[in-house]
Amino acid sequence: MYCKRCTSCCKEETIVSESGVNISKSATEYSFLIQDFSGSFSLNVTDNFNFNTSGIVIVKPISKTVEQGVERLKNYLSNNPLKTISITGLYVKDEQNTSAFPNLGIARANAIKSYFVTKGIFFSANRCVWGVI
Repeated sequence: MYCKRCTSCCKEETIVSESGVNISKSATEYSFLIQDFSGSFSLNVTDNFNFNTSGIVIVKPISKTVEQGVERLKNYLSNNPLKTISITGLYVKDEQNTSAFPNLGIARANAIKSYFVTKGIFFSANRCVWGVI
């Protein structure tokens, strides 16, 4: 399995409100992607987990589509206990790592793993493999 999640490296999108005032909204650059390499499970949500610049705490609220995707992942992993998951934490080189982790990507991947645990996805020692870009 492969999870890809977003950071603060999002594109800016300008929205014009009904009053004609431009409002700047951050749009997720990378979708929340989960793919079983065997092809038996696939999820691609256009929204994602987001973090403030140099942050390691997930920005809330988390979108309903991401929450629904996490629920589907939970059900799939419950029915496939031998499957592993790789969580890739993204960051840009200009961001500062103030966490105890070796880099910001691992810190963010850990935040996602912790969120998964709160949603009932539990990790054995061999279930989660860390990946960092």
